[in-house]
Amino acid sequence: MESRYLSRVEKEFDELQKFIKEANLNLTVTRANGYENGYIAWKVIHESPIDESTEMQSIKSTIIVEFTDEYPFKPPVLFCSDSTQHCFLGEGNRISFNRLRDTKTEWLVWTPIILILAGVHDLFISYLSTNPQLFGCASPQVLAKKPDFDMKIPQTAIEKFLDFRTVHETSTGMNSVEQRRIIKLYDDEWDLAQIDNQLAELKARRIKVLKAIKTGLGSEAGLRRSGRRRKNQNEGD
Repeated sequence: MESRYLSRVEKEFDELQKFIKEANLNLTVTRANGYENGYIAWKVIHESPIDESTEMQSIKSTIIVEFTDEYPFKPPVLFCSDSTQHCFLGEGNRISFNRLRDTKTEWLVWTPIILILAGVHDLFISYLSTNPQLFGCASPQVLAKKPDFDMKIPQTAIEKFLDFRTVHETSTGMNSVEQRRIIKLYDDEWDLAQIDNQLAELKARRIKVLKAIKTGLGSEAGLRRSGRRRKNQNEGD
């Protein structure tokens, strides 16, 4: 990884520490050993709070963030190292946000890691806390599980990120209004792609069903003709 990109990772690490504190996130982050394997890694501990009215203990999970030497041109790899396969994560407990998909249209070089980790924070609370709304997160029903890399970052997390960036706007970077506009545009484009995919699937299903109907009608017509022939033969006899 070039020094300028290494500098970006370090800057994002410092920004994440500040974000965690100011947004009151249930996260702690430390640098993990990874240089010897050709990548930089962070170890993020997430604690899903439990409603104080219950006697349950909070649930702690460990998320690993790996930056390869191709970052930021390739997305980082995020996965949960818990031994249990979580129903809301991809295979191998991989964090499967669509923004982490390795394509030119879905992973954007400017995407800040604090936005991704804000999404991880809210996602885990939504599924593992007894009362996610109490902690400013959506219910699991709102965040329906989809196939790998088809999950959207929770809107609650996006708002946390934008609130933080609004407070810390600088003249050298995109302001929060620009970021909100770009995030909205990105989500709209993704939604449009999903609609197009659904339309294509529906069209394929329609063709299949129509073919079955035509085949069925043809068979029915054949049976009717056969029945009439047998009837005529019987009458002739």
